[in-house]
Amino acid sequence: MNNDLENILATAFDSDQPGGSVLITRGEQVLLRRGCGMADMEMDIPAEADMVFRIGSVTKQFTSVAILMLMEQGKLDLQAPLSQFLPDYPRGSEITIEHLLTHTSGIKNYTDIETFWQHSKEDITVQQLIELFENQPADFDPGAEFAYSNSGYVLLGFIIEKVSGVHYEKFLVDNIFKPLAMLNTYYDKPLTIIKRRARGYEPYNGGIINAQYISTSQPYAAGALASTVDDLLIWNPALDNNTLIKAETFERAKRPFTFNNGAASHYGYGWRISDYRDSQISEHGGGINGFICHALRAEPERILVLILTNGMPKRLLADVSFEILCILLGKPYEQPKFIKLPEADLQRHVGQYQFGLINADVSLRQNQLCVTGLFPNPVSLNAISGETFAFADAPYNRINFQPEQMQIKLRGGVPLLANRVSEQ
Repeated sequence: MNNDLENILATAFDSDQPGGSVLITRGEQVLLRRGCGMADMEMDIPAEADMVFRIGSVTKQFTSVAILMLMEQGKLDLQAPLSQFLPDYPRGSEITIEHLLTHTSGIKNYTDIETFWQHSKEDITVQQLIELFENQPADFDPGAEFAYSNSGYVLLGFIIEKVSGVHYEKFLVDNIFKPLAMLNTYYDKPLTIIKRRARGYEPYNGGIINAQYISTSQPYAAGALASTVDDLLIWNPALDNNTLIKAETFERAKRPFTFNNGAASHYGYGWRISDYRDSQISEHGGGINGFICHALRAEPERILVLILTNGMPKRLLADVSFEILCILLGKPYEQPKFIKLPEADLQRHVGQYQFGLINADVSLRQNQLCVTGLFPNPVSLNAISGETFAFADAPYNRINFQPEQMQIKLRGGVPLLANRVSEQ
């Protein structure tokens, strides 16, 4: 089995390129724990299993549990309106804490606002951070839809501070990191000396550069933490063993939110929820300047896959984690049936599509559609029908072409729409 796991990791990392740390467990058994690739390209330092990496949006799990701890202490109610903590917030009487936890508030994601990146190196207060998005038009009515929003988790950090009377970082240190002896988990600050911290990298013009600086006052409670796979191995069993919150509370966190119309979301409180052949999957990815990670849990098998990287994996980490899970379950993914389409049918979908601030190009290469700009590497597509295509290297991910739009459906997630902006 280890050879199969190593073969999958080889599709994501090269030994002489930025890499990461991987830990795979089943129950109490550690199946694989090692570094991949390089931790520091300038100093020729290989990545090792105990190194510290930024975890980006996996931070949201810690923010969620902090909120749930305060709830259990009787200090807040998940149905309490945002206006209880920010009286003048637009539509604050309609938006609940639960809406913030589940990305169903309709509040604009501040990292999708172009002006945010122009000032991302600046140290700012939480109130200044909230001012970046509080007057942006709502994306939808609270509870009506799902739209990933870092803004909601910034507001949760603010609520933690308001209710507890201490800074978000101190609350986590005093109530989670120290009690669990997570000695290598930090509210990451670039100027602080952190032993064994990997350097982050970004792609640029076909090569790599050192990751651009970002003040961690800006990702805040949505993505400012750094950790190790070993500390995250402490974190996950602590949740299973009810060390921090009650079993029923944790189960609630892993329960998909129900929209106003009665339909189910795919997201709980800081975990993306899905299932695969009788296994319940809860997972989350993270991405921040120079670092990408993914954490996946599967029950009842008690499988845990942790991958922390310094920003340059060759594949989507969610795909790598899922393929590892399939091996451990002994349940390989069943390939769909592909068809060949005439070149004219493929040419209809060629063009440039815009997803948020990102432009993606769909081109035709050797009678096969290829998507560039949206994922770490170009993605070739295999046709299932005239409109529906699967990723060639990850067929559980799909793209469906609609008139003037491209709908992206990654495994376990909600469809994402990219608008066509030009033809090629």
